[in-house]
Amino acid sequence: MVNLIKNRDEIRSYEFRDYVLDSIEETLLLIRGDKILRDRIRIVDDCIKFENRCEKLTEDIYVFGFGKAAGEMAAALETMLGRRVKGGMINTDHSVSLERLTINHATHPLPDEDTVENSRKTLEYLKSLPEDAMVIFLITGGASSMFEVPSVPLHIYRERVGEAMRRGLDIIHLNALRRKLSLVKGGKLLNYVRGKCISIIISDVPGNPEWVGSGPTFRGVNNNCLNWVIADNRYAQNILLKSLAKRGIKATRVEEYITGDILSAVNKFEKMCRTGKSLVAGGEITVDLRGGVGSGGRAMEFALRMARRFSGENMIFSAIGTDGRDGPTDACGAIVDGETAGIISDTGVDLNGVLSSHDSLHALKLSRDLIVTGPTGSNLADLYMCIWKS
Repeated sequence: MVNLIKNRDEIRSYEFRDYVLDSIEETLLLIRGDKILRDRIRIVDDCIKFENRCEKLTEDIYVFGFGKAAGEMAAALETMLGRRVKGGMINTDHSVSLERLTINHATHPLPDEDTVENSRKTLEYLKSLPEDAMVIFLITGGASSMFEVPSVPLHIYRERVGEAMRRGLDIIHLNALRRKLSLVKGGKLLNYVRGKCISIIISDVPGNPEWVGSGPTFRGVNNNCLNWVIADNRYAQNILLKSLAKRGIKATRVEEYITGDILSAVNKFEKMCRTGKSLVAGGEITVDLRGGVGSGGRAMEFALRMARRFSGENMIFSAIGTDGRDGPTDACGAIVDGETAGIISDTGVDLNGVLSSHDSLHALKLSRDLIVTGPTGSNLADLYMCIWKS
C-alpha cells in the first residue's frame, strides 16, 4: 500500500490500533478524486456513462474544475477522453500534472486576488468557446473559495464570509451566504455556457448536492446542465467499513450525519458509542472560534474531546478530514484512545486550556496521536469512528 500518512513512524503503535490506522490510510487512497472518477465514470463507444445514464460525446470537449479534488479528477478524465479534450482550466490548491489543461492555484477557505483573477479568466475562456463545444465541469468541496467572482469588493466578501466561519456557521448556511455575494454561484456559472454541459460532482455536504461549491451549476428547473453526483460521504463510509472488515474489525454505519456545534456533536456521538458497538459515521461539525484561535481543526478537537470523555477505557476513536487538511494545517485529524488524555496531562499541559483555546494540534503531537497527510486529492467531508478493542 502506498504510504499516504507522512508521520506514520511518529504515531503511537500497537497491533489493534495499527489495524485501524491501516484502514484509514487505505480509505483515503481509495477515495482520491482520480480513483473515484475511474470507478464511477465509463467511456463506452462515443458515450460518457454514469450508472444508467449516458450522454453522447462530441469531438471537442473542454474541461473546467474547481475544488480540492478537481486536479486529480481532471487527470483521470484527460486519460479517459484522450484527444477529445481540447483545453480548459482547473482551480485547485495543489499541483497536479496535466497535459491539456491549465492548473490555476487557488486559495481556501477564502479567495484571494489571484483566485478571483483566475476565476475571471475561466469565465472569459468559457465565453470564447464555440457554441457546439461540450463542457464538463468537475466540482468538489473547496470550490466555494477556489472559484469565485464576488458581487462585492473582495475585502468585503472576505470580511463577511470570514466572520460567518468564525461564528461556526454550518456549511449550508455558509454557502447560502456565499451565493448571495457571488456572480458565479447558485447556477450563475451557466450564464457562460452555450453548448452541452455535464457537471461531475464529488460531494462534501450532507443532503442536497446543490450546495457543493455553493452550486455553480445548479439553478432549479431551468438547468441546462446535467449534474452527476458520483460520490459523497456515505461512499467514503462504506469504503472505510470494508477496509476495517478486511482486518477483522466489525463496525456499524451510523445513518445520521454528525453535524452541529462541537459540544453537541461530542455529546451525541458519545451516547452512540456508549452502546458498546463499534461505529463509523460521517459529517461536518462546526466550531465557534470567536474566543480565540489556536493550531488545530474541527476533527482534531473532536478527537481530543472524545479522548477526554473515554479516558482509561478500551476504545479507539478517530476523526479525519478526508481532504487531508483539518483547519489551517497539514494534519487530516487524529487517532486517540483511552491513554491519550493521561499522556497529555502527564506532560503538564492543561487539557481544558487546550480545548478552550482550540489548540489541539500541539497536544496531539505530545500524545503521538496526530495524523499528517497533507492534501489527499479528495474531499468527502469528515469521517468519525469509535472502535472498541476486542
